[in-house]
Amino acid sequence: MSMAYSFTLDAVRTTWPFAGRMAQLAAMGAAIRGGRGVVVAGPAGVGKSRLAARAVGEAAGFSVAEVRATEAAAELPFGAFAHLLPAPPADRVNPLRWAAGELSATGLLLVDDAHLLDGASAALVHHLVRYGGVRVVATVRTGEATADAVIALWKDGLVPRLELGPLSLEEAGDALGGALGGPVEERTVRRLWEVSQGNPLFLRELVLAGQATGSLAVGGGSWRWQGELAVTTRLRELVGRRIGAVNDAERDVLELVAYGEPLGAELLGRLGSAEVLERLEDRQLVSVVVEGRRLQVRLAHPLYGQAVRARCGTLRTRRVLSRLAEAVEAAGLRRREDALRVALWRLDSGTAADPRLLLEACRVARLARDLGLAERLARAASAAGGGAEADLHLSRILHYMDRYEEAEEVLQGVRLGDDLQRIEYVAARSFNLYWGLGREGEARALADEAGGGMSEPVYQQGLAVLRAVMDSFAGDLVAAEAGLERVLALGPMPEEGARSVTPLRMSVYAFDGRAVQALELVEGNSSEAFPSYRAALLEYGVVAALLVGDLRAAERYSAAGLRLAEEFGAWNRALVGFGVDRARVCRLRGESDEALRLCREAAARLPRRSVYAGGCLGELALVLAMRGDAAAAGDALRAAAEMTVSEGHPVVFPVRLARTWVLAVGGDLAAAVRNGVETAGEAASRGLRVYEVTAWHDLVRLGAAHLAESRLVQLAGEVEGPLVGLLSRHATACVSRDGVGLDALSAEFAALELRVLAAEAAAQAAVVHDGEGNVRAAQASRTRAWSLARDCPGVRTPALVRLVLPELTARQREVAALAAEGLTNRQIADRLVLSIRTVANHLGAVYERLGVGDRVALGEILSRLD
Repeated sequence: MSMAYSFTLDAVRTTWPFAGRMAQLAAMGAAIRGGRGVVVAGPAGVGKSRLAARAVGEAAGFSVAEVRATEAAAELPFGAFAHLLPAPPADRVNPLRWAAGELSATGLLLVDDAHLLDGASAALVHHLVRYGGVRVVATVRTGEATADAVIALWKDGLVPRLELGPLSLEEAGDALGGALGGPVEERTVRRLWEVSQGNPLFLRELVLAGQATGSLAVGGGSWRWQGELAVTTRLRELVGRRIGAVNDAERDVLELVAYGEPLGAELLGRLGSAEVLERLEDRQLVSVVVEGRRLQVRLAHPLYGQAVRARCGTLRTRRVLSRLAEAVEAAGLRRREDALRVALWRLDSGTAADPRLLLEACRVARLARDLGLAERLARAASAAGGGAEADLHLSRILHYMDRYEEAEEVLQGVRLGDDLQRIEYVAARSFNLYWGLGREGEARALADEAGGGMSEPVYQQGLAVLRAVMDSFAGDLVAAEAGLERVLALGPMPEEGARSVTPLRMSVYAFDGRAVQALELVEGNSSEAFPSYRAALLEYGVVAALLVGDLRAAERYSAAGLRLAEEFGAWNRALVGFGVDRARVCRLRGESDEALRLCREAAARLPRRSVYAGGCLGELALVLAMRGDAAAAGDALRAAAEMTVSEGHPVVFPVRLARTWVLAVGGDLAAAVRNGVETAGEAASRGLRVYEVTAWHDLVRLGAAHLAESRLVQLAGEVEGPLVGLLSRHATACVSRDGVGLDALSAEFAALELRVLAAEAAAQAAVVHDGEGNVRAAQASRTRAWSLARDCPGVRTPALVRLVLPELTARQREVAALAAEGLTNRQIADRLVLSIRTVANHLGAVYERLGVGDRVALGEILSRLD
């Protein structure tokens, strides 16, 4: 018996933009203009027809005829050309010559799906191109039988054959942005591109499906996909047509692969037939790849599984899953992921009864940060009799999913056994109370109470680490470091406990100013494989890199963190944290548009209440304030106050630092300065030098350097790395009104890619030079500030908001442009019919107005003005 995955498509429901393919379009245009045309080849849905139509549409000056080949038309000679040819004469001797004569006025022939042409039509196309002077643009589907006359078009060198592959990730992003009319979150672009494999038709249908189900919607200023990929009946039918007709044996193997991929070829051979598998591979319905010593089988396209599974009813699905579970169990659970796969098959087939298997699968899912799956497995393990171990797993999973009240409810009902479970319970509940519910006092009391009843050194070490982590987050770095020493004094630690010490030490080093040592730790532990610890190392690496002024290292760490988060799918916390880190780098570079986009994307991922709200919304407020939008920045601060659940320093200080700028941009500079002084003092009292440095330097930027200078000079000797020394010199130059020094500092900031600081220092230098009556130097500084600020679009800090574009008269501009090209004054005078003196006067005025002294610098400035 044969089953066809067939369908009927209705009309396309949306206009899909033409994206990418520009190189191919240019090549086709050249082939049409300078040759006899081109044949475009590629798989179905890759965009051949669209590209061919676009190329023909852009080919001006031709009389165009269009032909669409179909299977039905192929039943008749010249069937594809029926709409172009009149009724044939009764006495025609040579049908091909007659048809060619009727089409002799055609200049350019578009033939879509030329592989479906009947023999007579194919011969006609070949004849028109070879003998009739007609240019052709034809499309053929790869892997399909094609008439010899069509193949001869490229085989005989009449026209080139252009292979059209899938869209690249960048092209898919352009297409999605155009279709949706706005920016699309990077992670969403990558996800849709991977599932569609760059096939434009599948990509479009996924977008339509997402919009229809609400999975694809705007959040945080960009389109985001949330939840499982939605696949509509329309898309399943489209994919089903691609699969085509299969017999019962082929269907069985496809179903096994659809529910179990990747599967070993040997296992599939035992469950089905090696011959059937070979046949499916030949039809490109499955792919077989070598992984180590194994042959692994997957469906040839991610969407094939949707179509195959859609054909399975509940009972058939359960039978397939049971067969898979039994087969893998019989072979032995040799690899870590085998437990996860078998547990899921058992769960979905209604045969899950072993809590140990479910717990092991839960651990694997947690490690992979598939929290939704881990929750399901933990609940199943609990229902199957997994006891306290299952409930503790479930509570941690709920905590990391930001469902803190649910986690607390689970923990309150846990029935504990031995001390190991007690220490795990204390750790899980303390974390949830402190970082989830903001109940710091209860968390500390729980840890202290547990310490009195546990004498084993390993348990005392675990509790000491827990207390030190709470101290570090609270901003008591002295207590945190002392706690670390107590941990080490208790003796060697188990592997996982030892892992937790390095991120804790890094947090102390990064925030108290030992940035160089922190960076040595992150680089020295770059091979750390455990996701949570790797993420912590990268997070503190960003803090340390920014403190030493190494934006590229900070960017590298934040990018690595985002890749880590994307690798584990639903790790929302990491996506928020590293998204904000990347935004900080962009803000300091002056890339405020990108910083704003990243902040909004991160904010859209925040739950209703979150320990990360302060850091995320504080950065959003800071970016908005530096763009001059005091009202929106104030809204962000109010949202942070409503959503924050903790008083930890990563929560509080980003908000306090942002408030300084919100007040300043809102026009209350005195309140901004007071807030800055208070923030710096609070940070100093806790030893949090990273915030203190920023708070004092903000005052320098806002014109209150006299309040910050002495402490910044002192901090330059206490904080590792070169940046704080540069910031202290900035304060000193402002206080001493050293315009030349500020100009030099501007250049140093620019070399570190700190473009906003560079522009502000140059603007401050211009003010100093103006005060001294040094017009030429003032204009030079002002021009430099304007040029640097141009690299910071959207930034409107108080130091930059009054900068104006240097203006030249039309004649001055004309003279300056020729001078920048290297012409002498005499050559300029001859070309413009001016006297040499007039040219010299114009150039002198230009140099004075722009603050430059030679033709090279003039050229650089003019390029910026353009």
